[in-house]
Amino acid sequence: MSNNTWISKQVTVLDGNYTGAMAGIFDLEEPGEQILGTLDPGKVFIYIFRRFGYPRFGWDDQKTLVKYYLSTPMDGVILEVRPDVTGAGTFGYMLRENLDQLCVDEEASPFREWQARREAWVLQEHGIEIINIFEQDTVKIKRVWDKWAADKEDSDFENQAAVDKAFFNDQETIRVKCINLYEKIDPFPKQIPLQDRDDSSIIKQCHTALCDAIRDLERPVYVRDVLFNITGELPKLNEEPDNIIQYSHMAGVGVGDRLEVQE
Repeated sequence: MSNNTWISKQVTVLDGNYTGAMAGIFDLEEPGEQILGTLDPGKVFIYIFRRFGYPRFGWDDQKTLVKYYLSTPMDGVILEVRPDVTGAGTFGYMLRENLDQLCVDEEASPFREWQARREAWVLQEHGIEIINIFEQDTVKIKRVWDKWAADKEDSDFENQAAVDKAFFNDQETIRVKCINLYEKIDPFPKQIPLQDRDDSSIIKQCHTALCDAIRDLERPVYVRDVLFNITGELPKLNEEPDNIIQYSHMAGVGVGDRLEVQE
């Protein structure tokens, strides 16, 4: 059930630059289903409209019915909710750019460290440097290029495009061969499951906050004497649940001609 001490609100203003996706660092469909079960898009819309009112941000009118940004217990982490009628998923996320970068760095750190060890080993054991995919070190690229060009001085190429193609094909062959050799010594790092990460993990903290916000959507609201949450109508009980939430203060208020103005 939802936590009675924290309540999600609709986000009205983004306090910085945010980035996110329906699935990226976090894929919330599986935890969403574990928490709430399989959701009906009609019931999702009825609930979020009744509880949160009119959405405060726009959306892709062709691909999406509507989109809401909801707060989570963690500053800079936003839960995105879309009634899913196309199979794209109900839950997504938005992270303030500093948190997004921290998550990217945490996820990439084991690979970057492994790659650094691999490059050092290749240089020590084979005396060569590797051009990685999306290599950013232009000085290293020039060193490798100069050595390769000297070795190919007597080769005959039709044009510069053929030279470039031969160079990068050779580098990719070397890269793959060296990876295969090094993995026998130091296996490629596996992704650490969330449950096995330390509580200091920023990824784990963000994921926990997103799941808490999903769980908060179990709070019911009333329409007349009918209680329902994001999963649909709730069975009538002898006593009211203690986690009922007030429906939106905008309920029943028409928008009038304000819809004619595009903001």
